[in-house]
Amino acid sequence: MKKLPALLLLAALALVSCEKDDICDGGASSTPRVVIEFFDIADPSESKNVIDLKVVGTGMETPLVFNETATDDRQYLANTNKIAVPLRTTDGNTEYAFIFNADATDPTQTFTDTIDFNYITSEVYVSRACGFKKEFDFLPGTDPLMPPVMLNNDPNAGSGSWIQDIRVVQYHIEDETETHVYIMY
Repeated sequence: MKKLPALLLLAALALVSCEKDDICDGGASSTPRVVIEFFDIADPSESKNVIDLKVVGTGMETPLVFNETATDDRQYLANTNKIAVPLRTTDGNTEYAFIFNADATDPTQTFTDTIDFNYITSEVYVSRACGFKKEFDFLPGTDPLMPPVMLNNDPNAGSGSWIQDIRVVQYHIEDETETHVYIMY
């Protein structure tokens, strides 16, 4: 009978000395993408769905995938008012072509604008299980030649431009829970 308290004490010590499992929660610990929300230029308080938006990174052959369940080219099209796109972690600049109405049968109804994202990166320790992730800070708009997010419309491009205004609303990107950039069209 005297051994029972000793066994209980030993069991209690064993439970107290256990460490939490080292399992990485992927949602909070991964490098975030920049969240972009689209708004109506006529009424900037109203969000507006884009139509067949395709986003292609400069130097990339394959567009970003927005619809993982599609098995054809529709996987590259977004029909929503909010998207998230990744930024390069090895460079302070990422450029994307935003193609509006990319699935149109009439090429004159497809419009392409290029957007440049300028930022600095920092490495943030998450946990022993997750390691490190990158966070981004858009460069403040002190240099008019290098704003944090820049619309590059080519006046000689075959398709016209569609984006009217871009606003950075959150300069620090640490997660994907809030919108970082507004695009008005």
